[in-house]
Amino acid sequence: MGFTSDFSAVNVSFAVLLIFIFFIMSKTNGVIGFYHQVIMALILIPSLVLYSVGNFSLLSLVVTLCSIFIVYTASRVNYIKPLKMFSLNLEQLLWLMFLISFCTIISYIIFIGWSGFNLNILKVYEYREAAEDALPALFGYISPATSKIFVPLMIVLAVINKRYIFVFWGVLFSVLIFGFTAHKSPLFYPFLILSIYYFMGCKNWLKYFYFLFVAIVTLSWLDFFLSDIYVQSSFGIFGSFASRRAILLPVLLNDYFIKYFSTHELYYWSESKLTFGLIQNPYNLKMVNLIGEQYFGHSNMSANTGFIGSGYGNAAWFGVVAYSFLLGWVISFLSSFSTKTGDRFLISSSFVVMFAIITSTDFITALLTHGLVLLFLIYMIIPQHGVINTSNVVEKNDA
Repeated sequence: MGFTSDFSAVNVSFAVLLIFIFFIMSKTNGVIGFYHQVIMALILIPSLVLYSVGNFSLLSLVVTLCSIFIVYTASRVNYIKPLKMFSLNLEQLLWLMFLISFCTIISYIIFIGWSGFNLNILKVYEYREAAEDALPALFGYISPATSKIFVPLMIVLAVINKRYIFVFWGVLFSVLIFGFTAHKSPLFYPFLILSIYYFMGCKNWLKYFYFLFVAIVTLSWLDFFLSDIYVQSSFGIFGSFASRRAILLPVLLNDYFIKYFSTHELYYWSESKLTFGLIQNPYNLKMVNLIGEQYFGHSNMSANTGFIGSGYGNAAWFGVVAYSFLLGWVISFLSSFSTKTGDRFLISSSFVVMFAIITSTDFITALLTHGLVLLFLIYMIIPQHGVINTSNVVEKNDA
């Protein structure tokens, strides 16, 4: 994975100081507070850990710190209020999410067929390309929106309204999406969504949030330790996925993107449809494949990164600043719905797409292809106080 070790006590002391400063800067309640803490746990702390052991360049650290500062600052400003639109009652909205998801699955069966269905997580790369070739181009928009927007919304609405049969359908749809598209992430979305929904119902959730974070890191360390002792065992798998891939790899990729594009030609959104093909791609590869080739030796490997790495790859400092302001605005805009729907609903239903923006997806791609704009529109048609109740409000945290 490209991790090395060059421990520095000075860097560790500097890292601890920065964590303390940014924690004071961050909010600790509501939608804004939740995403501030997510960014701290998934971007700031892992970046400082890698910097402390020599895996993270000083330039990457400065870019990361500036980016987080901008997100924290921009998210505190109330920009615009949601537009008033027609509304659907929750029963109608629940059925709409179900029907869209159901039609997507039927389309998979028609275009891919059961012969392309696979539930073996170790064989996904053997099926993924064939699945992508079999589906019409339109599914480049439909599939991400279904797995990241429609199914999560259906699951959360079903739990709030105690329509547990729809929770079952949501889990089943996620498994089927994984089986047909060979993308692993949808398989874990239901567990993630439900965990966050119930987790955010806890009083003083912030303490539990960091307890869980420390527990994952500790269990990962124990898993790696046991894998060194029992070489031929399955030890090391949990640590690889939960700690190395989910926490450390995204920020390591940020470092790779920043280091590479600080000395090479930038993409300037030449891959985006927003530029209408007017800007020529300076390379013969997509940005994520270029980094995969340069740092992992495989041009077919997608080194997916979030708003910091992709922002820098597109326009260096300008790209990072722009994406950071936009992410701050998105968090602020999400928070503006809280009096209408409640924080708990907003956080659990938006987390999948927000997690992608923070760790593994270009911001513009998430906005258009992954359905973030669509999610905002759905929030607008939820009736006033339509999903809010006493168990749906995140308790204010005084930590």
